[in-house]
This record gives sequence, structure tokens and C-alpha cells, in this order.
Amino acid sequence: MRTRSIRSGAAGAAILTASLALVAACNGKAPAPGTSASPSGQAQPAGIKAGALLVSDGGEGVTIDGRKVALPGPVRDAVWSPDGSRIAFVLGDGVVATARPDGSDVVRLTEGKAGAKASGPAWTDHGTTITFTERAGSGKPKLVEVPARAPGKQLDSGAAEGTGNSALSVSAVDSGTADVAYQHQGASGPEVWIADLNQRDPSPFKLVAGSDPAPSPDGEQVAFIGKNGQLSVIAAKYDAKPVQVTFGAAKPTDPVWTPDGRSIAYRTDSGIESVSASVKAGAKENPATKLSDIAGVPSLLGAPADRVVRIKGTDPVGTAIAASQARWATQPKQFMMCECPAWAFSAVLVAADDADAAPVAAALASRSPVLFTGGATLDARTEQELVRLFGKVGTGMGNPTVQLVGDTSKIPAAIEQRLKKLNYLVERVTGDRFALAAKAASEYPGRILLVSAADRASVTAASTIANSNDAVLLTDGATMPQATAAYLTRQRAQGLNTEVYTVGADAAKALAAMPGSKPKVTAAVAGDSDAATAVLVAQRFVTQLHEVVLVDAAGPDAVVASTLGGWNTAVLVIDPKAGPAETVRTLLDASASGISTVWVVDTAGAVSDETAGSYGALAGGPLGFTTAENPKLAA
Repeated sequence: MRTRSIRSGAAGAAILTASLALVAACNGKAPAPGTSASPSGQAQPAGIKAGALLVSDGGEGVTIDGRKVALPGPVRDAVWSPDGSRIAFVLGDGVVATARPDGSDVVRLTEGKAGAKASGPAWTDHGTTITFTERAGSGKPKLVEVPARAPGKQLDSGAAEGTGNSALSVSAVDSGTADVAYQHQGASGPEVWIADLNQRDPSPFKLVAGSDPAPSPDGEQVAFIGKNGQLSVIAAKYDAKPVQVTFGAAKPTDPVWTPDGRSIAYRTDSGIESVSASVKAGAKENPATKLSDIAGVPSLLGAPADRVVRIKGTDPVGTAIAASQARWATQPKQFMMCECPAWAFSAVLVAADDADAAPVAAALASRSPVLFTGGATLDARTEQELVRLFGKVGTGMGNPTVQLVGDTSKIPAAIEQRLKKLNYLVERVTGDRFALAAKAASEYPGRILLVSAADRASVTAASTIANSNDAVLLTDGATMPQATAAYLTRQRAQGLNTEVYTVGADAAKALAAMPGSKPKVTAAVAGDSDAATAVLVAQRFVTQLHEVVLVDAAGPDAVVASTLGGWNTAVLVIDPKAGPAETVRTLLDASASGISTVWVVDTAGAVSDETAGSYGALAGGPLGFTTAENPKLAA
């Protein structure tokens, strides 16, 4: 699930899983945030398949498909991560923790609170965070969120009292009406509430009276325990009518759907049972299947969720187009502006051999495709891609914008005229690359990222994690350019207390050598190599890591990577001839529960299948990963 602000309407429930204030909850026993106790790779039990049954009953350890897995002390409410790379659970001392499914690498994410009880952890934000119920004494419960790879950091709604919300669960996708479901304590008893996180401002609503909600894998239905104590299913929409699916089950609780959405498992006093999720109208019975004799909380491992995707072309132009097609869907026949995350409304065009313009193009991309051209006329392949991206364009103010990075010696006037003939709004970005970056920066930035223009991979990494209000400024290696210095001095003179980060050793040296008044550095993000610096950027700035883009630091592929970027994406530098560096291993290993896609941008074809697979194994779970080359995003 994506992190959003979620508020209930009539009931006035508090924020559930996002916009939560950061609260210190230091845990001396936990590894450092963003690290793993065993960075050498994922240790996975053999034979785990989709639908594997995980059961926890409050005793020592858990059971996976009938096999006992040892964990430190009593364990309850265990649940699979989306890809099965880890399980989350509550220990006997009230601490929320995770571990690999073989019981190794236990990470304690919270501290037990005196007088408070934690329960029901759920993997949210696509496996990057864990949301659990906390109840203090006999008071109302509330939902609390912790990052899955940052021990000791708790995200809290800030509410001193409970909100009455508990038992949150999520669907396998974020495209349904019930992306999340949770229980709210209403005036007349427990209620089932749902929210669609694809809305700009999600507004949860009451679906039905009941408890223990569980959305179906597609988010279109919700299973719950009705007032009569039996399991029912209801469509995730207003005024829907529930359908009872168990008849005479012995105190069913904790329902969970099978990955195919056809059946629902649940806990009884005598073990785990399952029934079909659909019954005929007027049915009075629905035979149950016994899955386990352990009377514990069930969790079923979902369908395979991880993939390794290769992006490559015969030349940089082709690779850039392949990245664009994988990231951006084809526009409808007639171009129109809308808040549609799959459609591009602008593009950045740069000459494939213009090394000076490359970092500026990456910085300007801002979640737009970067495309290449060359020669005296617009490359026919690039023109065709622009037509695909933007569809038919009329004459008017709301037309797509194409930014040309470079003067007419790099991108001739004939190309600009051709783009205008296609009715695109054309902006030519020329001049000194340092001045261009400073000119493109916000006058009142949220934060400043200072990076050497010579380090293409670091520029792309910084640009990828920057939001629209951040400033990505360039240094000339260890030398501070005049335009960059002037921007920093102006910020200082205006009394703005903006956070400033130097990315890479050269940027830190350039700022240190800058004469006159200079801003205070919030943090220097620099490793002993390009690969280490990129990892540090990801660890510091990407709190919910969903995708990684692997590139060689040299060549235009680092610029292409910016097309695939996003706020939940990290650009990592790799040696195409070697396996993962230890710093990269550590990051992927610690973040595996949230990573769904590993992109490999490789025009030269230098990354072997074996090498690409080694990164997929680190980011994947026991179900492995699928592979694809140059996929095309459907609208």
C-alpha cells in the first residue's frame, strides 16, 4: 500500500497509516537502521510455495506448512510479508519484530510499553512498513506504524488516546476499492471500514457492522465476522449486502484469503479451516476443509510478487525508449491532462553524446521520460515514442512540453521546429550546466542536494529521490561553480534554514572550499565508492523502497535510469562484470520485503543473466522472481 493520509468520515477516526509524527523509540538491542545481521543473502527454507500456511498460537515459534520454526520466545499474530522474504509477529514481551521464514535474523522493531498491548501486525506500503494495533489498558485501540527496515523508529498518529481503530489488513494490490480494511469501534459495536488508497484524498467509509475484516487479493470484496459470529463476504461498495459463507463454524476469527481469491481460511477453537468464498443464493451450508490442528492465527503466503526487468536497446536512443515504454503508458488518441500516474505530460530531450548536458537532463526529468536524439534531425524512433506518449495533440495551452537540453550545436534548430510542428510546447534549456541546475531549482526549496556533475550516477540517484520542491545543485568536481555558490549565498542571505546535503566526497569538498558565508551541512552522504554513495542515498532518503534501478556509473545508462525513478525508487551503481557489492547486498537484504522490482539498465548487454539473478535473489523471497525484458506498461 502507498502511504496516504486516511481519515474516516462520520466516525471521525484518526489518521491510520500516514502523515504520522516521527517518535523516537530507541531499542538498544536492534541492529542499526537499514542494516541486517546477515547481509550475505536471503536464507530461505526449501519447498515454500504460494499459499503456504503460517500459524502462530502464542507458543514457542511458528509453524509453516506443518513444519516448526524456532523463534526467541512465545510468538503470536505472525504474518507473511508480500513476497514471503520475512514474517512479522509480536513477541511475548509485546515487541513487534520480524524474521526470515527460517527463524534467523530476528529484528526487534519496537519496545514493549508498560500497560500497552501490541497485536495484529500487517505489512503495509507494499511491505516497507508494518502497521499494528496498540491498546493501552482498557482504553480504545489505535493503529501504529513502524518502518520495516528501521528498528527504533515509530510512526505514530500523535493521538494520546486510542481512536477505536484496530485490526488493519491490506489487499494484494492497490487498485481495488478496499485497498485497506480495518475494524472501528462504533457506538453500537465493532464496524468494518475500508479505504481506496488510489484516491487523491482517501476517504474511508463504513462498509458493514462486524469485526476482523480481510480484503480479497483484488480489493473488491471483504471477508469479516458478522454479528451472528459467522464468516461473511461483502462487496467493497456502498449499500452492498453481506453473504454468509460459514454455517455453524466454532467461533471463527482471523479470516485470510487464499492467493487466488477463491477460498477463505480462518481460526477456530480446534484449528484452521477454510471454505469457498462464494456460495449459491439461499445456501445453508458450505463444507469446510481442515487445514491444521493448531488453533492459532493463520497467514497464507500470496502469489509471487518479485521481478527482475531488463531495459536495453541497440543504442542509447533505443534504451531510453525502452525505459519510457516500461514506465509510461500510451496516451489515448486525443491528448488530455489529468492526474493519471501512468501517463506522461512532458519529456526531456538531450543529445546522446552530450556529456555536459546529461546531469542537467537527469535533474530536470522530475518523473518525466528522458529521451535521446542525435544528428541534424529528430531521430525517427524518438519522434514515434513522443507520439505514443502524447497521442494526438491539438493547438492550445494545455499541450505537452518537451524540454531540449543543449544549444543548437547539440540539438539543431530543425529538431525544435519539428517538435513545434507536432504542436508540442518547446522549451530550450541552454547555457552552463551549473547555471541551468541553479535556474531550475525552487526559490524556496524543501532541501538542497549538492552533487558533482561529473558523477552521473549520483546525480541520477539524487534527482530520483528529490521531490518537485527540492533543489539538485551541481558542483564541478571538488570546485564550487559561481552559479551554484550564488544560489547558496542567496538562500543564506534570505535567512532560509533549508536542509543541505552533500552527495559524494567531491561535493563536500567543493562546499568546504566555497569562500564567504556558506550554509550548514545537514549531512554529508558519501561512501568510499560510487556504489557505496548510492546505497547511502537510498538508506537516508528512501524510507519506503519499492524498486531499485541498477546502472553502470559510466555511459548514458545512468541518465536513462531517471526515467524509471520515483520517490520509492533507488538508483544503485553496479559493476556489470561482478556480483553485488557488500553495501548493495546489505541494502537489498534489509529491504527485500518491500522491493518488488529490480530494473537492470544495460545498453551494452554487459550484465549476465547470472549477475542479474543474484540481485533478484537478494531482493526476493522464497517464491523467487519472474524475469522480463523491455516490457510495455498498459494503461
